[in-house]
Amino acid sequence: MKVKSGEQRKVMGVLDIYGFEIFQDNGFEQFIINYCNEKLQQIFILMTLKEEQEEYVREGIQWTPVEFFDNSIICNLIENSTSGILAMLDEECLRPGVVNEDTFLTKLNQLFATHKHYESKETQNARRVMDTSLPARCFRIHHYAGKGFPRRRNCRW
Repeated sequence: MKVKSGEQRKVMGVLDIYGFEIFQDNGFEQFIINYCNEKLQQIFILMTLKEEQEEYVREGIQWTPVEFFDNSIICNLIENSTSGILAMLDEECLRPGVVNEDTFLTKLNQLFATHKHYESKETQNARRVMDTSLPARCFRIHHYAGKGFPRRRNCRW
């Protein structure tokens, strides 16, 4: 929008970071888009909720605390430079020998077997949980776009 010199306009921009798309199966591209959404949510949470509430405490302001899910555990699961999903994908791509989706999934299953936000058929069996909506040879990351709004992602690459 072009505004003439001296003309004032009021503009409100809205970024809907809670608008995660939900597909039955996500490819690598959607995985990266969802990861970016998680990072945006993390920034929003830290800047808007956490820091503001900490400031209220410092200034002695009375308010009703706002509870929120700190999604840094999800971001770390994906981006940790030594043991995150993206680091494991890099490592798997550089490994000599036969490398495919199955070897990658096996690596993730071993690394994240006890992670409460990671799920696959193998980890379901180990936890004695059966969810038929998760296909074989896939994994799922449990993350939240707000309390009571579970989002599940199946990734197939």
